[in-house]
Amino acid sequence: MWRGLMYMGIYYTYQHEDAWKVALERGYLQGDPRYAMFNDEGFDFFKPAYDWMVEQYEQRIGIPLNGSYPVWSRRVS
Repeated sequence: MWRGLMYMGIYYTYQHEDAWKVALERGYLQGDPRYAMFNDEGFDFFKPAYDWMVEQYEQRIGIPLNGSYPVWSRRVS
C-alpha cells in the first residue's frame, strides 16, 4: 500500500476552508455540498449546474455520489 502512495504525486484543488477542516478530521477530502464554494455567493446560479454534473456522472459512470459533488483537482507533479 505505501509503495503505491509514493507514486501518487501532488494534486492541487481549491476548496472552502471548512471543507479542509473536515478533511483533516476525516483523513480524506469529500465533495460535501455543505462546503461547496458556491454556498457563499451565487448558490442559486451554480447549484443547478453542479446537480446536473452529478446526475450525468452517475448515469454515465454508474457510480452513485450519494449527494456529494465531484472534487476537481489537478496534478502538479
